[in-house]
Amino acid sequence: MINKVHALIPVRFGSKRIKGKSLRLLNNKPLIQYCIDNLKNTRSFDKIVINSDHEIYKNFAEENKIDFYKRNKKLATSDSMIDDYIFDYLNNNDLEYLAIINPTSPFMTSELYDNAFQYYLNNNFDTLLSCESIQTHCFLSGKAINFSINQKHPRSQDLEPLKALNFAITIVKKPVFINNYIKNEYGLYSGDIGFFETSGDANVDIDYEEDFQFAEKLSLIREDNTVYEKKYHNSFKEYINKDISN
Repeated sequence: MINKVHALIPVRFGSKRIKGKSLRLLNNKPLIQYCIDNLKNTRSFDKIVINSDHEIYKNFAEENKIDFYKRNKKLATSDSMIDDYIFDYLNNNDLEYLAIINPTSPFMTSELYDNAFQYYLNNNFDTLLSCESIQTHCFLSGKAINFSINQKHPRSQDLEPLKALNFAITIVKKPVFINNYIKNEYGLYSGDIGFFETSGDANVDIDYEEDFQFAEKLSLIREDNTVYEKKYHNSFKEYINKDISN
């Protein structure tokens, strides 16, 4: 059994929101390098592949001693859908499981990637979607979606958490994806769907310039292991060591 579990890093050359995003330096290291380095230290994947429409990423893949898959430019426009280029890759490669790794999530770790894949296998999901669990009062199109406005205001800790997808890692089973795509023209949300919750820095997803700026600052803090001292106003000093939970 050869190359049955692939980790695919999709990169479109013509990124509009942040030009050259994947090769832009984050704390002096290309953004895409973070996920490559972490994937190389995982136990789960037989093959690491950059999927892109441009040869610049082929050279980058060779430098990192990983594989490259040339995506048709028709599947790399601003209107291209993930279902289409994933179908293209699955249809042209011998594998059983595919993990799609988002290069814009630089603070994921090798352990999280491995944990996600193991969780996927242990629960026999067909599709696994990484997400952030959000426990706050939310509205959609003017309507409350996780609480009722016809009652006293519920505490946030009592709300059912919403699962906000961050796509740091998405895992699909080839035959299930392929069959659903051929039948319904989509494949990402196929079969039995599970959710892998990430937290803290792992939730950072760089889509806009302000995201990059935030990630740059966070990266510098992480690098020097800064832990800020707990400080309080003088009026609270006598309560610091007392139980005030009531």
